[in-house]
Amino acid sequence: DAYLRDRYDADTRIVRARVDLRRFQVSADLLRRFWHFDNSLWVLNAITDYYVNDARRKGIKLTAKLNVARDIVISDYELCSIVGNVLDNAVAAAEKAAEPNSEILFVADTKKNGDLYIAVSNPYSGEIKEKGGKFSSTKAGGHGIGLESIRAIVQKNNGYCNFRYDKKKFYSEIMLRQG
Repeated sequence: DAYLRDRYDADTRIVRARVDLRRFQVSADLLRRFWHFDNSLWVLNAITDYYVNDARRKGIKLTAKLNVARDIVISDYELCSIVGNVLDNAVAAAEKAAEPNSEILFVADTKKNGDLYIAVSNPYSGEIKEKGGKFSSTKAGGHGIGLESIRAIVQKNNGYCNFRYDKKKFYSEIMLRQG
């Protein structure tokens, strides 16, 4: 079942990100004390760090710009699902594009009105599978459930999302209402 696989993937990303942080033998309590991470911010930082390192291992530069308020109203699972899906897709697409000096830009920002804005731009191979405004994965065995789960979370949070592309880049924009 594709939905269960996607949910398992999101849960696995949280665990992998937490394991990566524990490799430094620093407890989550210590991180929170020094960096003042609340749960969602800790998860956002951990999942971002995981994908920055994954991209680096693959020879891809992933630049992350995070400016998120500590009082965002979204569950760790939903935040991890959104960020994990867009970054996983971005790294896979950039790797497949095989462009020298590939770069992914990831932005998570709390706007003045408190809404959470998430954006990713990444290179891709030029291959897009789209039908009726819905994208299907170009990964081997891919199902395209990731973007649909993002859409469902965004709709639940009264936000919006936009996925578009040009000849060289794929863009993901997500706005989550916080009020």
